[in-house]
This record gives sequence, structure tokens and C-alpha cells, in this order.
Amino acid sequence: MNSWRSAGAGCAGFHLQTVEMKKCKSFCVSRVVLRPVSPDVFFAPRKGTFMNIASRIKWRAQRVALAVPLGLAGLVHAQQIPLETPDVALIDLGEIQSMDWQPHHGLLLAGSFTQFEGFSRNGLARLNGAVLDTAWDPAPIWLGPVPTVPRRVKMAPDGGIFVSGDLVQINGQAVDCIVKLKPDGTLDTAWTAPTTNCDFDPVFDRRGWMYYIESNGSVRRTRLDIGGSADANWQHPSMQGSPAKKLLLEFGGSLYAASQNNGWENSISKISTSGDGLQSVWSKRDEVNSDVVALQQSENGVLYVGHANGLIRGFDVTNGGTLFSWQTAPGLRDMKIDSSGRFYVAAAGGVKKYASMHGSLLESYDQALSERVNQLWPNNGELLIGGKFSAIGGYSSQSFIVVAPGLPGLPHSYEITGNGTIDGVAPQPNGGTIVYGDFIKAGKLPRQHMFRLTPAGDVDPDWSTILDGAVTNVVVGSDNSVYIGGPFASVYTAPTNFLAKLNGSTGAPDFSWMPTLSLDAPPPDLAIDTQDRIYVPQAPYGVRRVLQPSGATDPNWNLPMSVAEGVDVIGDYLYVRHRMPGEQYQISLDRFALADGEFSPFTWRAFVYRDRGDVQINSVTADAVGDILVGGHFNGIFTNSGEGGANLVRLSAASATPDTTWLPAVNGPVDAIDVDAAGEIYVAGRFSTVNAQPSHGLVKLSPLDASLRTEWVAPHGAEAICVADAQRLFVVGQYWPNTFVALSLLPSGVTAIEVP
Repeated sequence: MNSWRSAGAGCAGFHLQTVEMKKCKSFCVSRVVLRPVSPDVFFAPRKGTFMNIASRIKWRAQRVALAVPLGLAGLVHAQQIPLETPDVALIDLGEIQSMDWQPHHGLLLAGSFTQFEGFSRNGLARLNGAVLDTAWDPAPIWLGPVPTVPRRVKMAPDGGIFVSGDLVQINGQAVDCIVKLKPDGTLDTAWTAPTTNCDFDPVFDRRGWMYYIESNGSVRRTRLDIGGSADANWQHPSMQGSPAKKLLLEFGGSLYAASQNNGWENSISKISTSGDGLQSVWSKRDEVNSDVVALQQSENGVLYVGHANGLIRGFDVTNGGTLFSWQTAPGLRDMKIDSSGRFYVAAAGGVKKYASMHGSLLESYDQALSERVNQLWPNNGELLIGGKFSAIGGYSSQSFIVVAPGLPGLPHSYEITGNGTIDGVAPQPNGGTIVYGDFIKAGKLPRQHMFRLTPAGDVDPDWSTILDGAVTNVVVGSDNSVYIGGPFASVYTAPTNFLAKLNGSTGAPDFSWMPTLSLDAPPPDLAIDTQDRIYVPQAPYGVRRVLQPSGATDPNWNLPMSVAEGVDVIGDYLYVRHRMPGEQYQISLDRFALADGEFSPFTWRAFVYRDRGDVQINSVTADAVGDILVGGHFNGIFTNSGEGGANLVRLSAASATPDTTWLPAVNGPVDAIDVDAAGEIYVAGRFSTVNAQPSHGLVKLSPLDASLRTEWVAPHGAEAICVADAQRLFVVGQYWPNTFVALSLLPSGVTAIEVP
């Protein structure tokens, strides 16, 4: 997710050698990069003179002094307030994540939505018949617009309603993330949650027990009526490396658990609900390298286990013997069996109905590949489908639909919407900005996935495009053309291959640029150089270069490597984030010459590592003098010439040597880095302190010593950032209005700083 932009008025006097196009997580940032003219000569921004290496430290000190002019030091500054523009209201499809029947009342629905059939409903609603029950509204408040854990609603045998997720309030009353409601939607204050695991999906037996998965992966139980502490006499512990992920309790009161072993295979267990729960009736290895997403049991003694890769396996409930394996569509999210034995599968591409397991396909309800179905519910000849979609089976309906398979007549369709979100922005040289994310309207204009902001900060009425899927990468060319990558198969209904070029002024597809590169999947990243050549990672073949003007693949330039996760053009080099297959704890940052793809591992190479968990490099960019800033989630970094610290480091552009004079102490992952024309460094991520000082996850650092600029205080964190021009920092994050704002680069209350 990269972009190009000219230096602009705020960068007058820069000696432009190249422009860096940079990905920060899912957000595109861009900046001027000052390339060394010779090994010991650098250009000083805003000074108009060259300096040698010995002058660099002095230059950095000057930048510090200029960034905190006389009269600001020592003052307490207000928090940064978003500028008036951009201020674009975003509307997206709502999402149904969970549904369940409430006897004698109707269907309960939970998810992320703010409007349901024209009525205000915040992620929780009830249908009475086919229409919204306008008298039922528990008025939940969630942690943010984007769920951090699944939002679920589940009926209990005693008539209570369990609601869980990132919940913070019900009917004006502060709550933890799990509550029990009475049938009328009021809070059951006699019940207390037995766990702090907000990913709560309980099952119930006939004796008044509720079974659930604890945060440590063990299976516990508590009394349904009062909750509270878990039963001290019953526990099914999580074996080392094998936490429980899914529970089922159905016919005969049998409890089944799917656990994940060592991160790559599963085990399926039948657990006794009598005794102490320590022993399994049987436990079988499910040697499938894919998460278990659904469990179902049939009345004829078969336990169905559905995996995310589309494989469904059948086990004998009496002894755990494997009965069959059946490969359906990948991306499986749910499966159900109706009273007639018909089998329903929700997977990538839509919903399919089969006559039986392994039976013939009876009906298919297709959807866009970028959309999804989360849950199915067969009910008396009808099929209820919930998820996030704009149409299914050829019928327009937003995120929920009731169809009658095999029966004539149109299905019941609904209008369910929520707040849209921004994933990234890409500034254009002409002052416009390409914005992309999840939305169907921007302002009052219909816009799917992308829109353009005018230099004044308004949605451009003359720029639009039509895509059948999301956009995950954007780079902008020197002529304002827009290159996009993502899980889309067509632009303006014309087939594409995860990669396309759009006119920078209108958004119309430019079919004169037709990449010959054959892609099997959306590229994980894109980068662009000053000649508008596009660099495309393509697993497992490495990185290829796409040429202008036709989109032909450069036959003389190829980087063969197994898994290239990200690419960044800085100066005359391409920096590639490279992970070996199956490697979890280490990732390399390698540098290749743009001219010929030459790789000199003994000259410039860095490895980042993490002791436990998945290591990530999320951001690679240059500071104002050309050294390389690296941010991510790691414990340390090592090169041929030294070692560096955690999460955020600066490496020498000449040798990759970690800078031991610039040592920020960031206590969490860094997701994005950008640098303004004065050399000041902005950092965003999932951290709460920097240099032992509190932070919301968005800070400004000194380029001299990594000290915190305490006069510039952001009230919220950010998922991504981009220095848009000499005055503004674009910020993306779920706690900002419309998830996208601009902040002044100056401290709040300061209108201008004169730089000599």
C-alpha cells in the first residue's frame, strides 16, 4: 500500500533523487527520500547546501532546535485536534456475526451495524416474524466500530440471552464483556460472568450447567442461573500447546471439543460431563493444517468437523473413528444440517445446499468473493443467511436474507448498514488523495472501496470506479495514475488479475496497461520507482517488475525468493521483507539494486527476531538523511555489523549498522512510521509507553536522540499514518471520527513556525 507524491511547497529546495513509496501495515505513506550523492556527501533539506558525514550530527541537532522554537519549550500543550477537513462520513455494509432463536419472540442478531431497516440499532437487534421488533433494544455500546472479538448472541435453556464481545455498556449501565439479558432485553443483574475471556461461545446441558472455554484454553463450567466462579470439581484442562477452540453439546448430552495442537493440527475429543471432567471418553488427532470453524452432530451418530480450508471430516461419536473426508469450497465459515438431512455449507463464494453429505448439489447462492457469510440457519423450509454481503444468489440484500430454497417467490431482503472504515490513503502529485477501505458511501456519494479527495478535502464527484472486491494496495505514479492490487476479479466488469491501473483524474480503468504477470493470489504489497515501474511480490516466485507503458513483465529483472511479504523503494534500492517458509520467529530485510536486482548480503542485510510469537516487520522507511527506520513486532535486530533493540530501530543506509545513539524504548508493536520535511519522526502502533512515558499509540520523536516530543500529543492511537504535505499528518484509526482525520504537524495552538 504505497504511493508517490511530489515534494510540494513544504519541500521546496529538496534535491530529489527519488521518491519512496512505503507500506505501513495496510496504509500507504510516501515521502521524499534524500539519496547520498556520494559516499560522504548528503543534501541538507531546506538548507540548499551539501554537507559531509561529519556535519550530519550537527544538522540533526539543528533540526531539534528548529522543531522546538523559543517560546514553546517547557509549556504544557493541548492535545492535537483534528483539522476541519477531511471530514467524510462513511457508510458500509453492516455485518451479522451471530444469530439465535428466541422462542415465542423471534430471531436475535448480533454484529457490527448501526442501522437496521432505517432504525438505529447498535449491533444487536430482534426480528419478530420478518420485521424488526422496534420495542426491543438493549442499547449496547461496544468498545469501537470494529469488533476486537466476535460479537455473539446466544439463547440459554432458561430463557436468558447471553451477549458477548467487546461490550462495555447495556441500557446505560457499564458492564464487562459478557452479560446475560432477560427476555425483554434488560440486564440480569443476578448473573455474573465466570470468565474474562470475551471470545465467549457457551454450550448448555440439560442439568443447568453452562460449559465454556477459558482464556488459557481449558474447558470449564458454571451454573446457568447465577454464573460466577467455575465449578471447582469439574475441569477439562488444556494440554500444553493444545487449547480448546470450539465446543459442541448436543444429542444425548455429549460434550465435544476441538483443540489446536502445536499450531498446525487439531484434536477432537469427547468429554464426559460427569465426574471431574479430566478424562476424555475418546480423543483423536485430526491431522488437518486448518482451523476447525464448525461442529455439527447428526442423529445417526456422526460428528461433522468443518475446517477453514473447506475439508469436512466425519467421526463416529461412539469411538471417534474416522468415517469419511469431504472436500468442499475453501473459506468455510459455517455448516448446518436440516431436519431432512440436507446439508448447507457457507464458504468463499457463497452458500451451497446438498441433498446430503456427499450428495448432489441442489442449490447455490453465489456472492462476491470479497464478501462473506458467517452463519446459516435452516428453519421450516426457509434458510436464514447472515454475514456481510450486498447481494447473494442474485438477490440484493445487505448482510441478512431469508430465502426459501426450492419454493417460488422472492426472498425477504434487508437493509443493514454500519460505519465505514479507511484502510489507507495515497497522496497524488496534483494535491488529490486516493482513499481506500471498506465502505459503500463516502459523504452522500455512492463509492465502493475507493474515492478521491480533492485538494480542498472534499469527495471528488468526478472520480469513481467500480470493483467487485476490496483494494489492499495502492501506489500512485508520477502522472497521478493509480495502480491497485487486491482480491478483485474485475474493474468496470472487465476481468482483471488482482492488479489494475486507474486514470488519476476519473478513476476509469486504463486498459492500455495490462500486466502480463500471472498472479494466483492478490499481491501482499506493491512498490513503485521514479520510472513508474511496479514491483510485485509473487509467492512462491519472488518479486517481479512490471514495466511501462504496457504492463509487460521485465524479463531481465527477477528476485527469486520463496515468501516476500513487503517491498519498499528507497533511493536506488528495493528493500524486501523476506520470510522463509514455515519460519515464525525470524524475518530478514534484504536490499537489492533497482538497476539489476543485485543482492549483496555481506554489505546490507538485517534479521529481526522474536522469542515467542509471530515476528513482523510492518514499516520500512528512510529518515531525512537517508538512514533506514524499521518498525514492527520484534525483540531485536541483528546485522553483520551489530545488534539493535525492539520494535523500532534505525539502521545505517551504508552498512545496516544499528544506530546505538537512537534508542527509543517502545513497549509494543510499531505499525507505521513517517517523517516530515523537518526530519521529525512520527510513529504509530499498539504501544502504551515510549521511553517509559505514557502514550496512546501515536507519537512524534526527535531524529537526534529518539526523545518524545511532549509538545505534540495525540489523544488517540493510530493504525497508520502518512505525512500528506508540509502542514498535515493523515491519521487512520478506529477511535478517530470516520476513522480518518488530518492532524497539524505543529503542536496544538501553534499556527506557524518560521524555519530560517
